[in-house]
Amino acid sequence: MGDSVKLSWTAPFFPRAGVYNIFHTNEENKSNSIIQVASNNVTTRVDRYEYLSKPLNSTNITFMIKNITLDDAGYYTGGNKEEDAWSGGGVVVIVLGQSTFTVL
Repeated sequence: MGDSVKLSWTAPFFPRAGVYNIFHTNEENKSNSIIQVASNNVTTRVDRYEYLSKPLNSTNITFMIKNITLDDAGYYTGGNKEEDAWSGGGVVVIVLGQSTFTVL
């Protein structure tokens, strides 16, 4: 733990109006929006998340989790709203212990 991990996937679309949300679903199947991206603005819920995609409206979604912890394990995906996020794409992060993680 304490390492950083870069996550990426290709989204089927990026909204022309509104916001693209990145969600983290943990072991309790509870989804939280961790990053909100508009064509001209990025809002992160926690400073440890850094959105890397340029331009901001790119369908190639890339962001970093800094100082990864056990709480960062789970499924990361995106969409306009939570229901859209379950339609595919995204990545799974498995945190096994100190400085050991896997991205699927």
